[in-house]
Amino acid sequence: MTISFTSKLFGERQKPRRKELHQGQHKNIYEGTCEDSLVLFFKDAVFVKKEVVEINGIGAINQRISETLFTQLSKVGIRNHFIKSLNMREQLVQAAEVIPVSVRVYTEVTGELAQRYNLEKETSLQKPIIEYRTISEQRELLSKDHLDAFDIAEESEIFEIESLARRTTDVLFGFMAAKGLILQACDLQFGRIYTDDPFADPEIILVNELSPRTLHTKEALSENNLSLSEKEDISDIGQIYQLFAERFFLNPMN
Repeated sequence: MTISFTSKLFGERQKPRRKELHQGQHKNIYEGTCEDSLVLFFKDAVFVKKEVVEINGIGAINQRISETLFTQLSKVGIRNHFIKSLNMREQLVQAAEVIPVSVRVYTEVTGELAQRYNLEKETSLQKPIIEYRTISEQRELLSKDHLDAFDIAEESEIFEIESLARRTTDVLFGFMAAKGLILQACDLQFGRIYTDDPFADPEIILVNELSPRTLHTKEALSENNLSLSEKEDISDIGQIYQLFAERFFLNPMN
């Protein structure tokens, strides 16, 4: 299914001209333009009722927002894989060994957390809650012991992941607040960077993307929920992407 979503900011889709390494649901991965690099191509795909739907223009918005947020994180010393944007839909990133787990950080009680523990929605948390999930479609919960026992991550790496996840969430929360948005939760992924020193521990960095697909937000004034995971109407999803584009790229106050 394809839905038209036009924006003067982002233009038409460009076809990648590089060797494809992996085709994903939301991004394709291609050979990089320099050593130890990859190219991410952001697709116009989103899940609606467990169906992949194409909405023209959202790939470019995801890429631009990721570029903006990764750049902000780099400015405060949070290492991530972003190198530069190649065009409106492609990013050059540092190649990393992706740790196969999704890290969700909650700053508020969202729908899923409220349902699981019978809590009131949108209640602020005294401190962020970190959860680990499989990256499979079922997104099953994992404990720290699971990560260690299943050789997903060592104890020292888990400590570093949690430290980076909290710092990243703090920075994103403040940045989104300046855009009139409240960050309720975010889904993060991390990877390992190895050096030539065989005795050195790998460095943990932030990877994947930061976009409306991975950031669960609401509007600060209206408290309108903007989390894609809680939307089933395609027109609602299109409106959320339009709002993000306006807040990030068109609002002269920001």
